[in-house]
Parts: sequence; C-alpha cells; structure tokens
Amino acid sequence: NAQIIEALSKPQGEQAYSQSAESLGLTVENTPLGKMYHDDGARIAVMENAKYAPRNNSITDFVVDEDARGKGIGGALLDKILKIYNKNDVSAAASSEPSVAAFYRRGFRPISEPQASLERSVELMKEDSSVTMVVPLKTDTAAFKEWFGDSKAVDADGKPLVVYHGTGRN
Repeated sequence: NAQIIEALSKPQGEQAYSQSAESLGLTVENTPLGKMYHDDGARIAVMENAKYAPRNNSITDFVVDEDARGKGIGGALLDKILKIYNKNDVSAAASSEPSVAAFYRRGFRPISEPQASLERSVELMKEDSSVTMVVPLKTDTAAFKEWFGDSKAVDADGKPLVVYHGTGRN
C-alpha cells in the first residue's frame, strides 16, 4: 500500500504540517475542484482524500493572475499550501512551464520519471498537456528497509517498486 510506504519511508523527525489557512493569511472556499485557497492574485485547489490520485491530496488547479505573474506570488502560495499539507502526501497535475518549475523547485518530480531533470519534466508536460508530479518516496531509511525486507517487488536495479491497488468497489 502506497500510504504504508509513505509512512515508513518518511525521514525520522520530519514535521507533518497542519497550519491553518487562516493563520497563513489565505482565504478558502469549497469548490468542485476541492478546497480553493486564494492569496494575492493566485489560487490553488486541493482535492483532499483524492480517490484516483497517487497521493491522498491532489493539487488540481494552480493559477496566477496575468498581472501577478513573474513576481513569486505563485511560489509563495505553493509554499503556504505545503505548510497545510505535508508535501509527501500531495500530488500535483502541472500543466504549464511555470507550474512544473514551481513544483520541481520544491522537490516534486514526474511520477513516471522520478529522476527527470527540470527540462525533461517540462517535455513530459508538453507531451500530454500536463504531468503528474510527486515528491519521490524515500526508500533508504532504516524503517523502510526493515518493513520492505527481502520483498520481490523490485525493479531491474533492485530498487523497490511502487505498486497501486485499485478496485471498482468502494
């Protein structure tokens, strides 16, 4: 289960953020895209407990108003969002070069190519009009290694594979 891998691979002592939007100066509204957070000409929607996303919380919308672009406002809002949601539990659908770059600078990588450079991440976004990005799982911790043991779910290099289980029933 990806959530178990997430919990076991999280570095010891890593803070699970849970600051409130209000304490960060954000306004929040509930929308079909999830909770929409607004700040200084930018907005980010987060779908909590996302059913079909690779992580529990999915950033489904990230928009900076045209007159606010290039001023760091989008990155500042993303930093605030990552104080509300632990980035190890967030996935994002990035659909523009600036959004890919903003996520990349914060440790997110394309889920399909976790070792991708920023340039390759942008290429992947352009190929499909968006790219799903996550913070790669840390599998080099003692807790993860103890839990994973001598599992056979490994790639050709012997590194753990992330495996998702899906079902048509709730």
